[in-house]
Amino acid sequence: MKKLIAISVMLALCASAVFADVTVGGQLQLKNNIMMGNSSYESYVNKDGDTKYRAKDPTVVASGAHEAKVKFNVGDPTAGLQYVITSYGNNIDTWGFMYWRFIPQVRLEVGRDYDGKFGHAQISGWGFTGEAKNGVAAISDYGVDAGNKPSSLDSSGRNAFYGGTGSAWNTSLSIYPIDGLTVNLWVPTGSGEVAAARYVKFNANVVYAIEGVGTVRLAYKSDTGYVKSKADSWWKGEQKGTPTAYAAFHFNGVPGFGAEVGGGYQFPLKYKKDYNNAAAGNIDEQIKYSKDYDIKIGLGANFTSGPFGIKLRTGVVLPGTETTETTVAGTTTKVDNKDSQVTQFGINILPNYTIGKATIYLFSGLGVQSVKDYKKQKADTGYAINKSNSVIDWFVNPYVLIRAGDLRFYGGVQFWSDGVKGGNGKKDNKDAVVYWNIPFGFNCYF
Repeated sequence: MKKLIAISVMLALCASAVFADVTVGGQLQLKNNIMMGNSSYESYVNKDGDTKYRAKDPTVVASGAHEAKVKFNVGDPTAGLQYVITSYGNNIDTWGFMYWRFIPQVRLEVGRDYDGKFGHAQISGWGFTGEAKNGVAAISDYGVDAGNKPSSLDSSGRNAFYGGTGSAWNTSLSIYPIDGLTVNLWVPTGSGEVAAARYVKFNANVVYAIEGVGTVRLAYKSDTGYVKSKADSWWKGEQKGTPTAYAAFHFNGVPGFGAEVGGGYQFPLKYKKDYNNAAAGNIDEQIKYSKDYDIKIGLGANFTSGPFGIKLRTGVVLPGTETTETTVAGTTTKVDNKDSQVTQFGINILPNYTIGKATIYLFSGLGVQSVKDYKKQKADTGYAINKSNSVIDWFVNPYVLIRAGDLRFYGGVQFWSDGVKGGNGKKDNKDAVVYWNIPFGFNCYF
C-alpha cells in the first residue's frame, strides 16, 4: 500500500508539472511572386523570312502559396510537451515531442522535432535572413524558384557548421554536469531500418559557454547507417558514408558585435570488395574505392549600432578526391576525379537600416568556383563554355520588412546570375543570363 501511495504521489506531481501551463501559438504566411523573368532571348521569323531575336516576356504569377503553423505547448521548463500542426498548400504534417528534466542535471526528450536541434551556426545559418528567406523576400538558401541557384548561398560558410539533428523520430538526452557545460546525445528511433543500423546514426554535441567571451561547440555525427556485418549475418549493409566531426566558436564578448568560425571534417571512406560478375562471364573482379571528402570552413560576423546593422558570412570549400581501382583478370584500371575537382569561395553581406517600423535590407553575394584547367572539363560545363578556370556568380536582393503589431509585410526584388556565358539563346551573344524576381508576402503571428 505504501508503494502504491508513493507511486500515486509521484504521478500526481508529474501531472501537475506537465499541465502547469498551456499556451497556443501559431503563424500564417501568405506569399507570391508578382512577376519573374530573365535576360534570355527567343528566335522568330519576321515577315521577310529573316530569323530575328527578341527578349522573352516575363512570367506573371497568377497564384501564391500559404503556410500555416499551430503550436501547442503544455508544461514548464521541467516537464511538458509540444505538438505542432503545419499546412503548406494541400499538405498537412504533424509532429511533436515530450520532455522531462527529472533532475537539474538531466533532460530526456522523446518524439519528433521538425526543426531539429543543437545546430552550431549562430550567425551564418538559418537566422542570417530568417523568415524572409521563406519565399517572401530574400533569396532562399535552399533554392530559387525562378532559375539557377547562386553558388555563394552554399559556399558562404553556412554548410561548414554542424546543422543539428534531423526530424526523424528520436530519443535525446541532455546532461548539464557543471555550469556552462552541456552534453547532448541524439539517437533516431523510427521504423523502417534495421534496428542495429539505427543506433550508428547517433549525434553527439558538446557546448561550453565561457562567460563574457563566447561559446565553444563540438559535434560528432555518425549518421552512416552502417554496421559492418559478418558473412553469415541475417542482414548485410554496404557502407555509403562516414562520420563527420565539427568544431565552432562563437564570440560575443563585445556589445553589438559577434563573430563565429567553424568547420567540419568527414572521415575518409575506403573499402575493398571481391565479387563474381555473372554478366561478364563469371570473371573474378576486385574493386578498391577511396574517397576524401571536401573540407569546409566558415566565418560569420554581425555588427549593430543603433538603427544600423550588418551581417557577413564567408567560406571556402576545399575539394576532396575520389579514386576507384578495378581489377579484372589481373588487369587494373584506375579512375580518379582530379580533373573535375572544384574549389569554391563565397561571401554574403546583409546591411540593414531601421526607420520607424520598417527595416530596409540589401542582401547580396558573390561566389567563385575554380578548377585547375578548364581545357580538361566537359564541353557543357561553365568553365569550358567561359574558357576560364573560374566561374563567378552573383546576386543582389534589396528587400523591406514592415511591422504592424503581430503582422509582418515583406517585399523585395531579386537579381542573380550563374555566370555561365552563352546561355541566353541569342546567336553570337555570349552574355550570361540574368534572372529576376519580385516576391512579397505576409506573416501573421498569434
